[in-house]
Amino acid sequence: MGYGRKEVLIKAIANSLPTHVMRIFKIPVNFCDELRAMISRFWWAHEEGKQVWRLMTETEGLWARLMRAWYYPGGNVMSAVLGNHLSYVWRGILEARELLRGGWRRRIGDGLTTKV
Repeated sequence: MGYGRKEVLIKAIANSLPTHVMRIFKIPVNFCDELRAMISRFWWAHEEGKQVWRLMTETEGLWARLMRAWYYPGGNVMSAVLGNHLSYVWRGILEARELLRGGWRRRIGDGLTTKV
């Protein structure tokens, strides 16, 4: 699904869901955090691993330098911590980092769905 379609789906449904639910029910505080995490996973599905890889391999690119200056000055993406940063992007990158640490791999299978 393209980014435009994902954005419309998120804005039309996922972001409005808590508003409608909270009109009727008193919901637990952590519900919004869980919903935010689900939206983040949906938005960045399979992209965050690529972003972590780019931060590790293209360390002098503009995007990598900006991320390093803002989120992990003096360190690297693999040793960075969440801190007080509430960015969906940064949270997604940190989640993906754990996938890489665990040996994230893509299975090729018969190769028909793999772009080279």
